[in-house]
Amino acid sequence: TDFFFYNPFHMKVFIYVLKNVEKSIIDHPRNIRIFLYHPHESYLWLLDKTPSFALVEKSRKYSYVIYDNKETNNIN
Repeated sequence: TDFFFYNPFHMKVFIYVLKNVEKSIIDHPRNIRIFLYHPHESYLWLLDKTPSFALVEKSRKYSYVIYDNKETNNIN
């Protein structure tokens, strides 16, 4: 399941969304990817501190990052 965000919304809302994504992973285990375009640094800090997700790719040139859930990081 992929989530695409373009510098989405206020941090409080992003925290709420991220917690719901984590709950969804627990309830229905699957690979999750989060794509953030033009992310604010606070979003990256939050995702880096969230145990469920790992940074997969980062592009300064195109201003995006991709995270996925760690449990399925090696699934092809």
